[in-house]
Amino acid sequence: MRLLFLSLMLFMSTMLANQESPEEICFLRSPRSGSHWLLYCLVEIADFEVISCNESRIHSIYFPEKEGPKIFSAHHPAALRITQDSFMSNDILILMVRNYRECLIRRYQSFSKVRDELRYESTFCYLDSFPPDLNQIASYHKNNYFHNIRCFENWNPEKRYLIYYEDFIDDPEKVLYEILSFLKIDNINEKLSKFMSDFDFHRNKSLSLYDKAYKSQSKGQDILFHSKQIGYDDSKRIDDLVKALFPYYFQKYLARYELNSE
Repeated sequence: MRLLFLSLMLFMSTMLANQESPEEICFLRSPRSGSHWLLYCLVEIADFEVISCNESRIHSIYFPEKEGPKIFSAHHPAALRITQDSFMSNDILILMVRNYRECLIRRYQSFSKVRDELRYESTFCYLDSFPPDLNQIASYHKNNYFHNIRCFENWNPEKRYLIYYEDFIDDPEKVLYEILSFLKIDNINEKLSKFMSDFDFHRNKSLSLYDKAYKSQSKGQDILFHSKQIGYDDSKRIDDLVKALFPYYFQKYLARYELNSE
């Protein structure tokens, strides 16, 4: 009986600690997901400070220091020190998803290399045995697309938010309003209206800053730019492989990207 009482007290204290601990905002995205444009918008609209956990050169060039809430941004959950204990924490997780073909082809250039990355991500899940050394896990991965989706899937549903890059490009004002509302930003209408009134200026500035560190190939003009570069047959093979290796995640999050549905 005493053991049951102690276990109950430990559980209650853990839950109370989670409720009282301040929220941190974690932002996960795969390389080449188009996330820098979204982060730029959040910085300009609400004075967020982006803490880049794996790209200090991007942080210093692209995101100036601000005094607002911090967004901890990374390409991989390990860079944010996310473990299974994080899933029911008080922290917020934002995941930005882009067409898997665009992210993978941009990084690997050929079907065979994309295939190898997908096979790796289907067989190794860092959450099963979290390595204490970040350099160790850095040697395992390259793209992390499905590591990030796994993390989002397991996160506290009340503390997570999913953004599709394509939705953001199609209707930036709507997507920005929704995420700012989720993050409980004050005076959203006023701040967003001011930003949208200079939208073209901000978009051009964002591209210019991004090109100092990377080179945008599509300039945001073609959401299927890389799929077209590799051709229909190999793009379809990638679709089939993703469906075979990640059937649950494909149906829940990614079916919109299958070529036959575009």
